[in-house]
Amino acid sequence: MSKKAEKKETSIVKPPVVTIMGHVDHGKTTLLDYLRKSRIASREAGGITQHIGAYQVKHQDKEVTFIDTPGHAAFSKMRAHGARVTDIIVLVVAADDGVKPQTKEAVKLIKEGKVPVVVAINKIDLKTAVPEMVKAQLVEAGLPVEGYGGDVPVVEISARDGLNVDKLLETILVLAEIEELKADVDAPLEAVVLESALKRNQGPTATLLITNGTLRHGDEITTVGIANPVDGKVKRIMNDVSEIIQAAGPSQAVEVLGFHDVPPAGAVLTTLDSVDKIAPKVEKQSQQAAAANKVALSKTATEEPEDGEEKKEIKVIILADTQGSLEAIAQNLSEEVTIIHAATGEVSESDVMMAQHTDSLIIGFNVKVNTSAKRLAEIEQVRIRSYKVIYELLEEFEKKVLKMLEPTIDEEELGMAKVKAVFNIRGDSIAGSVVTKGALSVNDKVHLRRNDRIIRDSRIVSIKQGKVDVKKVEKDTECGIVFKPQLDLKEDDYIQAFTKIDA
Repeated sequence: MSKKAEKKETSIVKPPVVTIMGHVDHGKTTLLDYLRKSRIASREAGGITQHIGAYQVKHQDKEVTFIDTPGHAAFSKMRAHGARVTDIIVLVVAADDGVKPQTKEAVKLIKEGKVPVVVAINKIDLKTAVPEMVKAQLVEAGLPVEGYGGDVPVVEISARDGLNVDKLLETILVLAEIEELKADVDAPLEAVVLESALKRNQGPTATLLITNGTLRHGDEITTVGIANPVDGKVKRIMNDVSEIIQAAGPSQAVEVLGFHDVPPAGAVLTTLDSVDKIAPKVEKQSQQAAAANKVALSKTATEEPEDGEEKKEIKVIILADTQGSLEAIAQNLSEEVTIIHAATGEVSESDVMMAQHTDSLIIGFNVKVNTSAKRLAEIEQVRIRSYKVIYELLEEFEKKVLKMLEPTIDEEELGMAKVKAVFNIRGDSIAGSVVTKGALSVNDKVHLRRNDRIIRDSRIVSIKQGKVDVKKVEKDTECGIVFKPQLDLKEDDYIQAFTKIDA
């Protein structure tokens, strides 16, 4: 009886750990920025949550921990390791845009992981906002929301202005109370490595999220479930606002010094005297995750591009400040992004030469580009993009992938013409065409489309109807079109006139 009573005393209601998901541009970053600005933004240069990790927000005298590691791949990876890191997911959907591919992917992950979810319908301050449309689409996507026959809570917010964000926090806390989230402060330690680095004058460090038990100064610790365990003795614990503390409990994010080597991001960690208790669970879940990943990889490997098309990809070389940053970026980039090389340290001449030979883009994350590398990049016309915030990096690459897969994503179509015949007069290739929709005008930018693929871009320099030059041709009109630069035209090609949409 006394043992039971003692056990109950060490069990606490822990702060919920929240991950934010959603489609690109729907406001994930804006929401996180708003939530953390009072505690984190002013400390951005020195805080341990500078790019990844976790941080806590207080609401109604209760803490909520937000994992500042974006992306659906990160969620899958963390879930694959020994502890369930995320307690609640906030799914952000834009009220003016509705359910998109990444929204559906998030819904799938939520259902697979059986994680409680709160839907935040964002951008309700816009005149084009239609929240009811979003709710109906979510039901169609398999997420039964409140008011549409389900029980998934929905909060309509404006992350930009902070409208109803307090209500969102209240809803998270209510959901956490329903879930009865508890942890045992005296249980064997379980923590997840969110970031790690080799720091000058400090040695190996790691940012940990405590999922169960208590981490104390002086603890002898080690990673479990990985081929080459990394151990050490805790020399310093620093919380998410850079205060030195003596112990950290469940749902706390801390930076720890004292490792003998740099532990890998995503690894599960415990004390040396608890390895026998924690390792079997971690190893079992890692094996299950590896088996699932093997099936997924083999399935992907057998998928051939249709009609013999080449695989579309964006090739990158990544230089980052820490190993943890590298792993977080690599885990969250889309499968259409191929990593040619990844390392820590500044961008050097050798990186530029590698990019030039492999036709790659260089990503620098919180690192410098040395002067000689910058000069060489200008000569060789190698693109170097530098970032300081991981969300901006990942969202920009999501846009690049979307643009690559659907090149007209940020364009408005003006008109379309079908090529009926091709003529060559005085060195000009002329498309004898009929306008099938809209209108085409002189100076319009155009895509040459063949078999529903964009072959090349050009511009209309002249249009003739018979022998008469005209400035514009409307639907159902036959005409001859001249382009500059010239196009390799074929019968049944389509000429698509377009204009760019301002972002």
